[in-house]
Amino acid sequence: MVEKIKNILNAGMSATIRFKTLFLLFHNQNVRIKIYRNMILFSVLYGCETWCLTIREGRRLRVFENRMLREIFGLKRED
Repeated sequence: MVEKIKNILNAGMSATIRFKTLFLLFHNQNVRIKIYRNMILFSVLYGCETWCLTIREGRRLRVFENRMLREIFGLKRED
């Protein structure tokens, strides 16, 4: 299961890289969030209703989501 989550998060990272130019085009935060939820998060969470996650795996998904949101909005860790 851990290997599957790693692969899924890597797919989410590659999707974020592909849509990065789209984020640069739209300066409206609401549009960026919609793009994130409908394109990137969908690809990461596809089939998740059948997962049995441990606390550690759930934390990895939250870390991924926070990292993606910081990437979308151009925030640094110390901001």
